[in-house]
Amino acid sequence: MKQSGRYRICPSPDCNGWVAIYPRSGGDMIYRDRGKLWGYSHFKGEEQGSRRHREKFIEAPPRKPGI
Repeated sequence: MKQSGRYRICPSPDCNGWVAIYPRSGGDMIYRDRGKLWGYSHFKGEEQGSRRHREKFIEAPPRKPGI
C-alpha cells in the first residue's frame, strides 16, 4: 500500500483497496457499524491512552493512475 494524502491505497490496477489514516499518528482508521462512525483501529473505550478521534464520514479516495 502506498500513502496518498490521508489514505493508504493499493497500487495494483486490479485492487480497489484503501485504508483511511488517523490524522495525528498515521495509524489505521476503521468503520464501526455499532456506532456508525469511523474511528482509530486501536480504540479501546475508556482505556487510558485510547485514541478518541472519530469521524462520521470519510469519502473513498479518488483513483489516480500510477498510485
